[in-house]
Amino acid sequence: MIEVEGLEELVSALKQLPEKLERQVLRRAIKTAALPMLARAKELCPVETGRLRDSLRLRMRANKKKGVAALIEIGPGAFKGDTYYGAMVELGHKTGRRPRSALEAFRQGFTGSRKQVAAHPFLRPAFDSMREQVAAAAIDGIGVGLEEAFKA
Repeated sequence: MIEVEGLEELVSALKQLPEKLERQVLRRAIKTAALPMLARAKELCPVETGRLRDSLRLRMRANKKKGVAALIEIGPGAFKGDTYYGAMVELGHKTGRRPRSALEAFRQGFTGSRKQVAAHPFLRPAFDSMREQVAAAAIDGIGVGLEEAFKA
């Protein structure tokens, strides 16, 4: 676990900034800190054509209630676009189609010909392996951003 000294002072210094500048400092620090996690996810991503790996991107979100967040997304989103299968690779899935009715399920012996395809996680392991490094880098980035903001 990470121990940060002066975290309360860091938060109170952030609150002294105008709201727009506070968001800018947070966005810059979190984005810079999250880039190594994106690189790690791309390293761990299984590759056949390279489309899935190449579609991974870092997206920043900010709103007044929840604050600033960095998300690693697969292309246009899970189950969308050319890389719709990204979530299935990460989580695993079953092949074939579902029975349309209880009678069809009964005829298939309730199991049918659907087989489980094993998961090949790459996003979660990237998060797990980098979370402490990213948190420390974000805190350092916030400190640097605050210094720049108070100098200006």
